Amino acid sequence: MKAVVRKLSLAMTCIGLGATSVDAQVLLHRGTNREIEQGRLVRHVVDTPLAHLPRLWQVLDQFPLVEASANSLRIQGGGEPSLYFAGRRIDRGDLEHISPKEIERIELVMNDEFSANTPARAAIRIVPKKQTDNNLGGYVGMDLLKQQEMGYNTLGELYWHSDKLSLKISGSTYGRTNNFEQDNEIAIDNLINEAKAQGEDREIGYDAYTDLVYQPRVGQEFGLSYRYHREATSSQTRAIEATVKPSDILRRSYQAEKVNALIRPHTNHKINGYYHALIASEWTLHAEGSYIYNQANSQLSAIVKDLKPAPATRSIEAQYSTLGQVLAWRIYAERSDQWGNIQLGWDGNLSQINQQAKTLTPEALRLLPNSQQLNLERSNSVYAHWSNSFAEHYAAHLGIRLEQTQQRTKDMQTDREIAVRRTWYLLPSAGITYSHSDGALSLQYSSAVTRPSYRWLQNSALYVHEYALEAGNPLLRPRVDHTLTLGASYHDLSLELSGQVAEDLQMEDIERHPYYNSSLMLIHKNIDAQIYRAQLAYTPNWEVWQPSWTLSSVWYIAKGYPHRPTIEASWDNLINLPWGIVCTVGLSGAIGGSQLSKKLYNVWQIDTSVSKSIGRHWSITLRADDMLTTGQEEYRLAARAGQLYHLVNSDYPDLSLSVSYRFNNTKTKKYRGGAAGTTESERL
Repeated sequence: MKAVVRKLSLAMTCIGLGATSVDAQVLLHRGTNREIEQGRLVRHVVDTPLAHLPRLWQVLDQFPLVEASANSLRIQGGGEPSLYFAGRRIDRGDLEHISPKEIERIELVMNDEFSANTPARAAIRIVPKKQTDNNLGGYVGMDLLKQQEMGYNTLGELYWHSDKLSLKISGSTYGRTNNFEQDNEIAIDNLINEAKAQGEDREIGYDAYTDLVYQPRVGQEFGLSYRYHREATSSQTRAIEATVKPSDILRRSYQAEKVNALIRPHTNHKINGYYHALIASEWTLHAEGSYIYNQANSQLSAIVKDLKPAPATRSIEAQYSTLGQVLAWRIYAERSDQWGNIQLGWDGNLSQINQQAKTLTPEALRLLPNSQQLNLERSNSVYAHWSNSFAEHYAAHLGIRLEQTQQRTKDMQTDREIAVRRTWYLLPSAGITYSHSDGALSLQYSSAVTRPSYRWLQNSALYVHEYALEAGNPLLRPRVDHTLTLGASYHDLSLELSGQVAEDLQMEDIERHPYYNSSLMLIHKNIDAQIYRAQLAYTPNWEVWQPSWTLSSVWYIAKGYPHRPTIEASWDNLINLPWGIVCTVGLSGAIGGSQLSKKLYNVWQIDTSVSKSIGRHWSITLRADDMLTTGQEEYRLAARAGQLYHLVNSDYPDLSLSVSYRFNNTKTKKYRGGAAGTTESERL
């Protein structure tokens, strides 16, 4: 107890740490049978070096008796403190959404009594800067992209807030054109198809967002958001040379004059809402729900002209459509005290996905059969999670998750059940971390389930070109990962090693077309594999130059496939130049290895950017990616059925100019929902 009092008293005399204004007072009283300590420690943040720290927990870590990190917050001998922001109770996760630049001062208030036998408790009160009378603010930004043709991206925000209500309306539009050159090679037995092509991708779309946050009283918050996204893309590939070898055997060559994927309007609506409230016994209740409506349509057309043995022209056309609806929810209760942080929760989703493929020409029907498929899926999960810091340098967490999934896939053309599956998963997690002023050491175990995308589950085929098709697989099973990770850091150096057992890993492979042996099918299937990863990073934080060196490797091991690791390296540099100019230079590259059936090739590129803030409102950024035009996409898929080589490259860098203007830098209440339905939205 005396050591604690001496540390707090000493902290009162040396609290500065660069602060220019400090008000601190400690009142010490002595009782008859025990010591009682009462006090308030105040540290001002505005206009001090503390305001320039990137994270709020780094500011709290400067307080005596406070031990803060990205994942924990505790008082020495007193467990986790109560947190208040602008007079309302918040939880530790809210600290990530509060910038030190928004804070006027922070107060550490000790409760009115504690002793060596009763754990100390405390409260941390965060007082924000006073807002201006003008509660209306906004942001306008625009990116100009220069490839072989121009592209653009615009963004605008308008926000308003009061003491209890906050509203933000955002919108963006974008348009891009990407020109490319492509080399393809298909090898089947002694048949080799070589094709060189040029292509162009066009994309245009817009987004609209609305966020509403309402806080009727301290400890209670409602949120409602609406997201709307629409895009239309078109892709055109024109073959400039296409031959089949050996021509003296088959005496045939062809030229694909056009391969178009036209007019793909994609519309997505997402409505999300949440409710957070303090309930009895210091518990916080979080409830969230989402509804997602997704619609996508596409049309593919190809004109293939045979040159040998006799001139002929064939037309291949097909239409594809997807209509998906998802209802997702997430409800959990959370409590933080000297015994740690506890979460008890329930989440799940209901999804209905309709997929249809329809061929429009007889030539297409030979390769692309018609299909109409319905996917119904329901999942429910209950989980518990505990985490705590103890013995000054240690932190630990334990978790358990029980998940049930029911899946039903039906062929609507034949009214036949393709797959009916009900699965249970028990997914534990655990970890322990030792941290010190010089570094940290951690050991983590986690398990997770990953379901395949709905595109991979469709019971239809996509036309790639004359000798290659891509097929879905409605019988794909979810992937289950068990991962063990060892992490170590010392000052600016960090090392991470992990081993992963992947059950039913979803991968791409090659098979012969079931009816045309001269064509290959790109298929998706499950396989068991082990994945090993290693990463070494050095990230010093120097005053002018802030470099980051990273070296990583990934090694896939599975029966029947090559085991060659992929090695990647990156060197990123952030340089603070005079007059407030910030420059970044990044060099990245990879030494090709193998990922199961896919062989990767060597690749490297250089990216740079220069940015400058002008006054309080304007900012400008000039960026050039792949300056030396060395970045490319190159791989080879190999299997018993054959090989497919794919190369896409560009002979120009990506240039962009970004200009933005922000007026009335007033801060709105941050919308804290969106987790429910995120995974299902990505699968769509």
